[in-house]
Amino acid sequence: MSRRKKQATSQPVSNARRLHEQWINRLVGLPRIGRVGLAILFTLAVTLALSPIVDSIYLRYLYTPETALAPALVSVAFGLAMYLVGWQVFVGLPGEPPPARLLILWYVGVGVLALLLVVLWLITGVASGSAPTV
Repeated sequence: MSRRKKQATSQPVSNARRLHEQWINRLVGLPRIGRVGLAILFTLAVTLALSPIVDSIYLRYLYTPETALAPALVSVAFGLAMYLVGWQVFVGLPGEPPPARLLILWYVGVGVLALLLVVLWLITGVASGSAPTV
């Protein structure tokens, strides 16, 4: 009986493990140009998603005329970090696919979340500046 319980409880864990391994293998199996395109798309999404947040914090607490470029530089720095992480983790070197690891799912998850946030903010008007202020 205990052997049956052990098999029944270990199977969902192994199914979940297989599922995320399948997703990782699919992502790694994309053509290199596709992985580069996704990394660029996620970079733009992170930069656009963070821009309203950084602008809001900057305008409320840190604004001075001398530092007017600071919010754009902060947003671009986060976008550049996303691109560099994507290149290291997701794209890899020419001729060598990146190793299949769980960090790839985290990277793609953050990128998809940033894309959803940008779409949501565009729909509500936050990114276009037409949303009412709170």
